[in-house]
Amino acid sequence: MKRAVLTLIILALVSVLGLAGAGLALDSKRDAAYIASASDTGGGVPLEGLTLSARAEFRGRAGCRLRHTLRYDADSDKSLCAFELGFGSEYTDFGASYWTPFINDWLSSSGSGNFELSDLPAPCLYILDRAEPGGTYTETFPLSDCCERWPFRVDDDLSGIGIDLGELLAGELAQPVPEGAMVEASVTLDGKGQVTGYDCSLISGGGIWADCRAFENFYILSFADMNADYEPQRTRVYVLDALWSEEHGAYVPDTSSLRYLTELRELSASIDTPDGGALLAEAGEDGYTLIQLSPEGELMGRLHVGYADAEYRAAKLVAGGDWTLLVQEGLVTALDYEDGRIVFGHEYALPSVSFGRDYDYIYAYDGDRLCALAVGRSIGWYSNEPGYSEDTLLIAADADGNVLERVLDFPLLQNGYSSFNFELSFA
Repeated sequence: MKRAVLTLIILALVSVLGLAGAGLALDSKRDAAYIASASDTGGGVPLEGLTLSARAEFRGRAGCRLRHTLRYDADSDKSLCAFELGFGSEYTDFGASYWTPFINDWLSSSGSGNFELSDLPAPCLYILDRAEPGGTYTETFPLSDCCERWPFRVDDDLSGIGIDLGELLAGELAQPVPEGAMVEASVTLDGKGQVTGYDCSLISGGGIWADCRAFENFYILSFADMNADYEPQRTRVYVLDALWSEEHGAYVPDTSSLRYLTELRELSASIDTPDGGALLAEAGEDGYTLIQLSPEGELMGRLHVGYADAEYRAAKLVAGGDWTLLVQEGLVTALDYEDGRIVFGHEYALPSVSFGRDYDYIYAYDGDRLCALAVGRSIGWYSNEPGYSEDTLLIAADADGNVLERVLDFPLLQNGYSSFNFELSFA
């Protein structure tokens, strides 16, 4: 009984000390809890209804948490802040869980330790009987000498689902080994003949890359033929329904629903659409083809968007409540929906920074105005580095070509917080 009472007293003291420490941290950061304009460049874009919300969390010792929730009105250039002290763990519901298999061929891998035969890539297993105990054996040969099909493996924690998908990869979806694919394989044995190291490299002739992506109602499974420079030349795309598994408490691919969808040159980006379908971006010779899929995983339509005039060629898709953006460096193409089908909105030239390098962006779009918040890439990731001083940029553009770029004064970014979350919206 005395031990239980003592334990409760200690826990109470720890809680009080933790909250007291958080209170001191609150006092030390209160003056920095604001967002304000530091400078503006350009103009002509109305900012009515544009709101930036920022949630900063400082994790102290003994499980205490200090949260600052800020709300910045861009039109009035005013912000409000609320503070909250907490203690202990906090549960967050991230919604439905989707199991996405990792498919690999292990043709570019190596390792040291003690390995079972099932751990070895197919080419290393092929030369194993030629290796002598206590030494290393290396051989270069055509991959077709040891494999009739591309040696894909499904790495997963759901063995039953992985087995079903593995059978598809070995049967109906078997990919033939391209002519000229050469590998160099090496195995090292100890004195007892146990494998203690291996190395496998695909050295010429191109290869095949497999990718699986989960969407709200289905999975996309694709196989890309790669040339010797690892550039996609042809990509075959399949669809599998997403099936709820009571056993695993997650959605998994329904292998019995496999169906061929289309052939692309390169599947560059993809995203869920607001209606439960998906949008795929294919990189072509002169731009991106956007391919819309219905909630059932059926082809609905295509649009073409030219490449931006930028040195860094890449794109990503960003989805909002009833819109999607194709974001290239310096250029954003807005896509609206009419009767469920994508149509062109407007194109916006965004200045100053590259989305692909030093900044992370979040976006807001209202059919006419596009706004972007650019923050340093280390923000949003756990960091113990105080004094982060990169600019925070708020960029607004309208359909007439006007652009306003605002540098924000946001002192909390330099106060050693553990994490930040941002939201940008139009009222």
